[in-house]
Amino acid sequence: MNIDPSFSETLAGALMLLNAAVREYQLYSEKLAEIEKMKLDLLHYIELDGTDYRERNKFATQLRRCLLERRIYKDEVELRAPLAEFFASPQNKNLLDQLGKVLGKTRGVERHHQNRSYHPRILPRPSMAGEDSEEAHGENMQSSKKE
Repeated sequence: MNIDPSFSETLAGALMLLNAAVREYQLYSEKLAEIEKMKLDLLHYIELDGTDYRERNKFATQLRRCLLERRIYKDEVELRAPLAEFFASPQNKNLLDQLGKVLGKTRGVERHHQNRSYHPRILPRPSMAGEDSEEAHGENMQSSKKE
């Protein structure tokens, strides 16, 4: 049976992905709110400022850039919203913390498997290959010659 030693690493990667998605959702939501305010400022400059067409064109160019940036943030928020809403619901709030605890237990089990050894209860520990086995082999050869 082959146990994948990187199971905890895979679990840690999944947990990091989930945490990152929730953090990014919050970050992009904040950026989206900020860019919405900038969009409103630019629209009001165009609408209410008594400027000539050159100034309005500059505002229109800034507005276009603002709208393109807003689209990026909005897409990122929409992409992460289902996951963020899932973890925001009352029954799932502690799920990320519980998964972190599961990861810790999994790492502990992997360490236990790596450091596993057996201590005999009745039988003596068999000798390791090398000196001891040569000595034992020599004694067997001498006893077979006597017979």
